[in-house]
Amino acid sequence: MVIEKSVYAYDKFDSYTEFHFADYLDVLLKKVSAEKKPFWVRNQRNVFLNMAQKILSRFLLFKEDQFYIVETKGEVFADHKKNALLKRLEQIPGDEHTSGYKGLLVFSNQMDKMGYNYWDFENSSAQAESAFANAAIKSNLIVRCSNWKTGL
Repeated sequence: MVIEKSVYAYDKFDSYTEFHFADYLDVLLKKVSAEKKPFWVRNQRNVFLNMAQKILSRFLLFKEDQFYIVETKGEVFADHKKNALLKRLEQIPGDEHTSGYKGLLVFSNQMDKMGYNYWDFENSSAQAESAFANAAIKSNLIVRCSNWKTGL
């Protein structure tokens, strides 16, 4: 597979889900007007929003004047603290170059369900938002049960 829309000439991936998502982004961004300058980055080089906010998510996507910070992983590996930080990115205002930031969590089962019949970005984002909400509910239940067991 030739990856064209990554900012780097070479990318490596830690999982099949990451590779699959990179392919999805490439296919998706080939459909976006070149004058909008879409791109994605596999964040293995510790890209920063500014010196105080280090981005730890796997992918950065710039599409139609919006930055998306995307974490891909298996649901069992989800970290509720990191997920909450992804959601808080939406509070960062845009500037003259971007309309804003949005955090997305894409689980491996979403990529498996999509296969290589790629959904449009709106549908994919909606699926990710739904999975994100479900992960938050599960996390809250686990914390509450843990607190109840320990008498907190």
